Amino acid sequence: SLHALSNKKGTVESINSSTLSFVLKQDSRTLTVNTNSSTKFNLKGNTTTSFADLKIADKVAVTGIVNTNTNIVVANSVTIKR
Repeated sequence: SLHALSNKKGTVESINSSTLSFVLKQDSRTLTVNTNSSTKFNLKGNTTTSFADLKIADKVAVTGIVNTNTNIVVANSVTIKR
């Protein structure tokens, strides 16, 4: 089922540049976060950035829609906490 995610925090475990996706690690689970051309990327303090700025081990907060059956998130926004 689909659920809204608001500011879901975690750590970037891996990045797939060819699909514009990354794996978000939380305490007990991982989520695959899919982004696209309409996903907004920000650094802390609202500086606009892009997928290319994402690095492994970054702390991020993701807002979007999660499919709880597949653990896949379609991200509306990603905030990089650095």
